[in-house]
Amino acid sequence: MYNGCLRMACFPRIWKSVKIIPIVKPGKETNDDISKYRPISFINKAAKVFEKVLINGIMHHIYTSNPMCKNQYRFTPQRSREDAMMALTHFVQKSINKGQLVEVINLNVKRAFDANWWPSLLVGSPPYRGEQV
Repeated sequence: MYNGCLRMACFPRIWKSVKIIPIVKPGKETNDDISKYRPISFINKAAKVFEKVLINGIMHHIYTSNPMCKNQYRFTPQRSREDAMMALTHFVQKSINKGQLVEVINLNVKRAFDANWWPSLLVGSPPYRGEQV
């Protein structure tokens, strides 16, 4: 069944429906903000297995063809934030020992795209808000 889905490049419609249950985050019970909820989704079991098949296939391709940059830490098995910090520390220390100038820029993009107008991102056009862009 899964091989057929892969061959036909299809994901059955019935697998696309999920049941979402909002769970209140610990310590936020009295908060009136909607962010106090953590949405938990229950996906069809067959879809979950297919998702694992796809992920395993993609990961196998990535790690056998080796297209990843050696400095990629996020979304990489057995490489953590701590590994990235250790690599940065090693690089900085090595550069300082050589008498080189080192500048570090930290860019936190968490929630950076939350306020974007999603249709423009999907089609690649600027947002329309009534003014000429």
